[in-house]
Amino acid sequence: MPATVEKALTKLIHDFMWEEDSFPRIALDALHHLALEGGLNLLSLEAQNEAIEAVWLKAYVNFLPTRPTWAKVTDLIITAAANMTMMSKARRNPFLQAWKVAMRGKKAALMNKDITRMLKIAKKYHVNLAAI
Repeated sequence: MPATVEKALTKLIHDFMWEEDSFPRIALDALHHLALEGGLNLLSLEAQNEAIEAVWLKAYVNFLPTRPTWAKVTDLIITAAANMTMMSKARRNPFLQAWKVAMRGKKAALMNKDITRMLKIAKKYHVNLAAI
């Protein structure tokens, strides 16, 4: 979900919960907690979107023969955004090598927002491959 939509929906939830009260007595984050912890078990759109992107990331870093076709296409898109001074075989996948994907600038414009968000989640949670 784009950040603008997430922000608009969060504002709708905020307005509904507090009937447009400008000084709510309970923070929205507190309402996301379970009822046993004093919250209302309210859906956190930010957490839900991060979970969705984490599932996409899990499918993307799956290098088994059952790897989805979109992940192979994503490899090609990320490779196009890679630094061209590297050897072509080293640009196949950023998780298999030690290079960083450009998140801003002309190279980052080659990737769509879904890929960028997925890579930001990987960076946020320090995702890397570990040999078994």
